[in-house]
Amino acid sequence: MPPSNPLADEVSHAVFAAVGAAWEAGCPVAGSDPTRRAEIARRAIRRWGSAPRRGVSPAQRVGDLAKGLIAAFEPEARLVGPLARDYAYLAAVIAGVLSGQKDDA
Repeated sequence: MPPSNPLADEVSHAVFAAVGAAWEAGCPVAGSDPTRRAEIARRAIRRWGSAPRRGVSPAQRVGDLAKGLIAAFEPEARLVGPLARDYAYLAAVIAGVLSGQKDDA
């Protein structure tokens, strides 16, 4: 097993906490289950990190993250409807952590 990366662990914990805070703020897509929150955090960190390689501009990153979360957690992405706003909110909260900004969402 590779050694633990303290910085990666810190980021992961911060994103996990942000997802929990989004749930507490009323975001239904953040999930009440810690396992789901951990999966959201893992997928969000991966998507955020791959954005430059995929050609996503900094201005598009939050929207790209929301699209990635929808694709990962909704069985029929085109039927998401009003939940798209909740995914956009969650993506903005997570982006605030990943970009080093304090969450004001």
